[in-house]
Amino acid sequence: PPSPSPDGPCQSVTCPDPATSPHPRYKALTANVRLRKGVKAGAFIPREGHWGALSPAEIDRLPFEITQGVEDPVPNHIYMDCCAYGAAQCCVQATFLARSLSEARFLTDQYLVLSPIFLALSAASPFFRGLVADVDARMMTFSQTWDDRQLEELGTVRNSRASANDLYIGEDLSAEQCAKLNDVQPAVHVATQRVLEEAGVDPLLAAHVGHLFVRDVLITLPDALTKSDEDNADLWEQLQGTNWGSARLKPPPARSANPDAAIGWRVEFRIPEVQITDFENAAIVAVVRVLTEAIAANKVDYRIPISLCDENFARAHRRKAASEGKFWWRTGEGKV
Repeated sequence: PPSPSPDGPCQSVTCPDPATSPHPRYKALTANVRLRKGVKAGAFIPREGHWGALSPAEIDRLPFEITQGVEDPVPNHIYMDCCAYGAAQCCVQATFLARSLSEARFLTDQYLVLSPIFLALSAASPFFRGLVADVDARMMTFSQTWDDRQLEELGTVRNSRASANDLYIGEDLSAEQCAKLNDVQPAVHVATQRVLEEAGVDPLLAAHVGHLFVRDVLITLPDALTKSDEDNADLWEQLQGTNWGSARLKPPPARSANPDAAIGWRVEFRIPEVQITDFENAAIVAVVRVLTEAIAANKVDYRIPISLCDENFARAHRRKAASEGKFWWRTGEGKV
């Protein structure tokens, strides 16, 4: 294969540019992540037997500290210095049409808790760059290789734009429940949140959208800037579509794509890893669908503090997480 090019969109020392799709969108995304960050984003995945050698905070800072142009700059870690490594780790995504915005928000919350469990159950990524890793799942690689945060943002924006969701948004939550469950401090674009609240959007949903607007748009098309927002949602979709969370609340499409308003609020479950056979992938979707219908019909509430969801995500990456791991979960009495 062609050798990696220091002048291409990736500027990778381990991944040749032809590994990235020739479509302008993907070349632009790859280049813009690097340009916005100021250095190449990179994943540092522990090799077999070296889990926990680096803290998450240390990993966040490594792209700014390592010697560029070196294939393996961190001992006992698999270095991947290109977005292609994360984006090429395939997953099974399923989108479900909700009966209402209220139901869509409730389901989004439940998906946040279920995501690390399904990541562990479907884990199928033990090898990276031809080396055995001390993880079985891909999400860590995706998160790190698409992290466009600048150095000064590491203290204010708590994670990559490709990571687990930071906020429960169910409209059934009381102020007391919000304080208990939303126990982390996600960055929010205050001006966006204010505009939405002034337009009548409730504070929790406004904060969710404001959190999306903390990120810069990575790519857009010139004609999208001149289209009516009432008829076309290209700009919104480019922003929403480059916030790669564990679950995604999806508004109805714009009028141009949904003239009869037949498509309403939807929720996307984004976490399961792709399997080898069509049967296995179909089985995952079928299980998620049945579970979704049961949750919606019976108002089953799995919500636990966001900080514990984050801990579950870390545990889901460990080898044999599904068979030997332990996860935080809510009991029948509402306790964790």
